[in-house]
Amino acid sequence: MRAKATSSLVLTLALLFTALQAYAASPPKPGGACAKVSSTQIYKDKMYSCIKSGKKLVWNKGVVVAKKQPTSTSTPTPIPTPTTNGSSTMESEGDFGEFIAQEVGAQFKLQTLKNTLLDVYYSPTTDQESSIVKKNVDDAFKSLSYWTSLGVDFNQRIALVFVTEKDQNWWKDFKNRLGSSEHELDRTTFAKYMTQPFMGYAGIGAKINNLNAPFHVLLFLSSNLESKRDKYWAETMSPHEFVHIVQLMMIEESGNFNSMDRYACWFIEGLARFYERAVQYDQPYEVNLTYKEMKIRQLAYFDYIIPLETSYGSVKSWTEDTYLRFLVDNQYRDKSDVCKKTGYGYSIGWPITEKFYSDFGPRAFVRIMQEVKITSGWDKAFKNATGQEHKSWLKEAAIPYLLKQK
Repeated sequence: MRAKATSSLVLTLALLFTALQAYAASPPKPGGACAKVSSTQIYKDKMYSCIKSGKKLVWNKGVVVAKKQPTSTSTPTPIPTPTTNGSSTMESEGDFGEFIAQEVGAQFKLQTLKNTLLDVYYSPTTDQESSIVKKNVDDAFKSLSYWTSLGVDFNQRIALVFVTEKDQNWWKDFKNRLGSSEHELDRTTFAKYMTQPFMGYAGIGAKINNLNAPFHVLLFLSSNLESKRDKYWAETMSPHEFVHIVQLMMIEESGNFNSMDRYACWFIEGLARFYERAVQYDQPYEVNLTYKEMKIRQLAYFDYIIPLETSYGSVKSWTEDTYLRFLVDNQYRDKSDVCKKTGYGYSIGWPITEKFYSDFGPRAFVRIMQEVKITSGWDKAFKNATGQEHKSWLKEAAIPYLLKQK
C-alpha cells in the first residue's frame, strides 16, 4: 500500500512538473497576462515586453528581432531563449536594446521611397561628389521613407542644404529666400567651424518666395575634413536632424510653433540620438565602438556633466527616486535649463527611447507626437498614446531599464 502511495506521489509530482514546464514555456500573447513588469520573452523572432496597462501586467505587441547572419569566419550570436521566470538572458545582461537597434537598422536599409517633397541644395564650394555628402542625401530620403511607413504624412516641402565655411553669405541669402531669419546656431556654426567641422540643425521658415519650403535642414561641412573621426560623425547627421523635422512638422500642423517645448526633454534629443545610432547599427563607430559601447560612453558623460552643471551632485549616489525627480523636475525645456545645459536627451534619453520602443512599438512615437498637438501637455499626450501614466512608466519601466545599461 505504501508502494502504491509512493508511486502515486511520483506520478503526481511528474504531472505537476510537466504542467509547470508547459506554463513556463507558454508563448507570450499580446494583451495576455505576464508576471513581472519589464521582463521580456523572445518568441518566433519577436521580443515581447511585460508592461503595465491600467492595473494589469500584460505583454505588449512585441518587436521583430532581426537575426544576425552567420559568416564563414565567425559564430553567429544566438537569439536568447526565455528562462522560467519569463525574462530573457539578454535582458539580464541589459542588452536587448541591441535587438531593437538592429531591427531599426535593418528596416532603415530597406527604405526605397523617394519623397518628391525633399529638395537638395548645395552651396558653391560644397563637394557634391563627396561620399559624406552622398550618404547624408541617401539617409535623408531613407529617413523620410521610414517615417512615412510609420504614418507620418510629409505634405510640405523640405529643403536639405549643404554649406561650407566659405559660403556664409550664400547661406544668409538662402535663409532670406526661405523666409527665415538668422539663428544663433548660424552664428555659432560659422564661428566655431574650426573646432566643430560638421554640424546640423532643423529649422522652420515660411511658405514664401520661390522655394516654398517651410522646413529646412542645414548640414554644415567643413571644406577640409581630415580627421577620420570627424568624417565618421559627419556622415551621421541626416537621420538625427530628420527626427527633428518630424517633431517640428507635427507641431507646425497644430499652428503652434512653440509647442516643441511641450515634448519631454528626454524625447526631443533622445529620439534623434537613438535613430542616429540605430540606423547604422552594423557600422563600427569611432575607435571601433559598438552600439552598446557608444551608449555606455554617453551615459558616462551624463555622470560627468551633471555635477558640473547642476546642483544634483554625484550621479553615482543617485537612487531610482533621484532619477525620477530629475526627469520630472526637468521635463520641459521652458521650465528648466538642465535640458539645454546638459543635453541629457543625448545621454539618458537614448536608452529611455529604446525602452519606449520596446514597450509600445515605433508607431507610438508618431501617436504621441500627434497627441501633443491636441493636448495641453506631455503627460496627457503620453497617457492617450500609451495607456500609461508617464511618471509611473518612468519609475516602473524606463529608469530600471536605464540603470541596467550602466
